Amino acid sequence: MGDSPAITTAEQADNLAKLVLSGIELLGEAALYRFGRAEQLDHGRNLEELNRALHAGRVAWVRELENSGAATDLMHDPRVTASYLGGH
Repeated sequence: MGDSPAITTAEQADNLAKLVLSGIELLGEAALYRFGRAEQLDHGRNLEELNRALHAGRVAWVRELENSGAATDLMHDPRVTASYLGGH
């Protein structure tokens, strides 16, 4: 990664998110029974790494929402549910 972000538009972010989601869905359909024990463990580590990256992305997203003031706007928008913002 360089000094400037590779994604600079909402459209680019949306397209990439859809592509990544598609890939994760394919991983969920993997024929794990065909994997050897070591390969299954490697697959699990890869999934954990994806999980950490997703969490970091969500933290960055929330930070941006808070810094831009959008979080306050969302809190007062009746279309936004509590679960969307992490509530119960």
